[in-house]
Amino acid sequence: MKHKTFIYILVLLVLANKAAYAASLCPPDERVIEIKDYELGVHLLVENCENIGTFSVGGLYDSEFKKLTFSYPIPWKGTFITLNVNDRIYSNSINPEEINQEEKNFLDDYVTRLPYKKDNKIIMQWLLPEDIRVEQILEVVDRGIKISLNASNHGSNQLSFGARIHLDTMLGENDGAPIYIPGDGLKSYEKEYIGKNFNFRYWKAYNKAEYPSVIATGILKGDDLTYPDKLVVANWKRSMKKAWDYSIDTGSSILGDSALIIYYNPRVIQAGEYLTFSTSYLNGEPILPPSKGDFGIADILTDRLNKGFCSGEEVKIKVDVLSRKTANEGIVSLTIVDEEGMTVYEIDIQSGVVQADSINTLNYTYTLPLYEKKHKLRLTATLNREGTQLDNKTIELLVDPQLCGAPPKKVEIN
Repeated sequence: MKHKTFIYILVLLVLANKAAYAASLCPPDERVIEIKDYELGVHLLVENCENIGTFSVGGLYDSEFKKLTFSYPIPWKGTFITLNVNDRIYSNSINPEEINQEEKNFLDDYVTRLPYKKDNKIIMQWLLPEDIRVEQILEVVDRGIKISLNASNHGSNQLSFGARIHLDTMLGENDGAPIYIPGDGLKSYEKEYIGKNFNFRYWKAYNKAEYPSVIATGILKGDDLTYPDKLVVANWKRSMKKAWDYSIDTGSSILGDSALIIYYNPRVIQAGEYLTFSTSYLNGEPILPPSKGDFGIADILTDRLNKGFCSGEEVKIKVDVLSRKTANEGIVSLTIVDEEGMTVYEIDIQSGVVQADSINTLNYTYTLPLYEKKHKLRLTATLNREGTQLDNKTIELLVDPQLCGAPPKKVEIN
């Protein structure tokens, strides 16, 4: 009995000694590096001691900061990055199963510059065994943050570099935030977007579907941003265990604990060269502003991200119709008008019953006219109910014969 008591006391002493040592390395006042800006409406906190560079974000709503990621206002190892260097995986979170100090793939071991503030940025650096220096820059911008990863090859050989950003979304007090994908509606289950089905510029997360008060917007395409190769809506309890490859389960609900994963596939970096991946995460507006009522058009998009098409090409168009609070039904009129003001296409489609706090996606297919030079078309979706117009949204399409190679030829039959 005395022997067991001695061992127990010895274990407690060892643990206490380790805790004291860790505390000496990470004093409470240095554990977190933060920027809190009421004017920009953002509070960013970055881990400075272990799982270094992981972070949390808050957004300002009605003069009060609310959670945009889990654990705010404490940095969180569940929001982390993964680096892929010549197919070797590194992460700044110890959460994934593949990451451990024995495998020498935990980024804490390669920190060359701890997080520090510079103007409205928090910056840190790692130097990896492959002679690649990686800099993480978290920049406070209007209503959110810009996440950038800069990789520079300091070796003498080319190498490949990719990155994954894993966000543990939490909006207000809802850890299972529903996520809206333009053209695919509100997501309740895991889903992957890649290739042809990845053609949207942003995504949104909500604290609740009905009259959300906390909303986040992930910007994928814009100035100085890098459009990803893949996006995954995930169940965090599953996705946090994987550092890079992640197989979705379409039957796994995200509503208990949602996450968003952004992939940048490996690119070649020649010796002495560098590349940058960037995305933004902001507090944002609802897809249907309250001023438009409870039934309206959330978004309209085509199957081409840049909205540029060849003459005579087939265009696939999606219109998202949203209903809040109660079920609604209406008619969506799709109209396409050319530069001369002539209507070249018009069709009415029933929205079907749009359930409360849900989105129906309507699909259209249209074959563009033949134009010999660049031509802009204006595409408008209008929602009507019982003869009353409730909402409309317009986008432009660019028809450019040069996108097809040779200009189109009109065929004459004798």
